[in-house]
Amino acid sequence: MKRVHLFLVPVFLLLFGAVLLAGCGSDGDSAPPCAAPTVDVNGTWTVTGTDNCADPASGSSTFSVYLVQNGNSVTDSTGGSGSVCGNVVTLSDSYPEDNGTTTETITLTVTSGTPMTFSGTGAWTWTNGTSSCSGSDTYTGSKY
Repeated sequence: MKRVHLFLVPVFLLLFGAVLLAGCGSDGDSAPPCAAPTVDVNGTWTVTGTDNCADPASGSSTFSVYLVQNGNSVTDSTGGSGSVCGNVVTLSDSYPEDNGTTTETITLTVTSGTPMTFSGTGAWTWTNGTSSCSGSDTYTGSKY
């Protein structure tokens, strides 16, 4: 099966949606509270995504995505959501793909400057209810 990745297919523009993240805030569990954001990720980012384990390898793709940050919360231009804790952005999404569902969680470390940049990885799992597979992606991005 050839995987088609959200970050690697401009039609999807980006990800992040249905799966909300635990760990930002305190709801009685053992996760530490989310640190106050030290970066402002609002704006349009130029992103390069590389699929580390597609069959066959699909290489890299570059596209734009718009992020909106409100305190520790962040959403993207496709309706996904996540968190900004310190300078770490974590985003999650589930989306239909190849007659199944792919769920991906991405963790990005943001560096302030001109341009502002990020780098990080995504871990994904695909399932159709009968079979499943998993893998990873690498992401870099910048905004001026």
